[in-house]
Amino acid sequence: MTKSNRDLVVDNLLAFDRFAYDDIADDYAEDGVLHFMQKEPVIGREAIRAFMKQQFAAISNTRIEIHEVYEVGDTVIVERTDHYEYEGHPVSCPICNVTTIQGGEIVLWNEYWDQKFSADQVVAGMKAAKAAGGSGS
Repeated sequence: MTKSNRDLVVDNLLAFDRFAYDDIADDYAEDGVLHFMQKEPVIGREAIRAFMKQQFAAISNTRIEIHEVYEVGDTVIVERTDHYEYEGHPVSCPICNVTTIQGGEIVLWNEYWDQKFSADQVVAGMKAAKAAGGSGS
């Protein structure tokens, strides 16, 4: 049975909690695009797989909190908060992704968030760790 577009996107997000980067990449079309809007787009399933493994190596303890999911035709929009630790420092980042599905595969995933807001949380955690006598790495 084929998943609905909504279920495909939600399952893809929840795979992130398991660090299941192969499962995430496998949901993309061969020439699918992952675009974190502050960065250059990543094009192609295998490039997305490599990007996920490299980009998120320093992340642990993830929890995706989904607030709203909207499906209109081939487009799924998700409002969510990603909670995770980056190099041991807690971050909670509000995110919106707009995803296009064709033929049961993700062809375009556009992701919007405030990069500075996330970075400020990491810096604050590092300062707090240093003040407490930790390395603050």
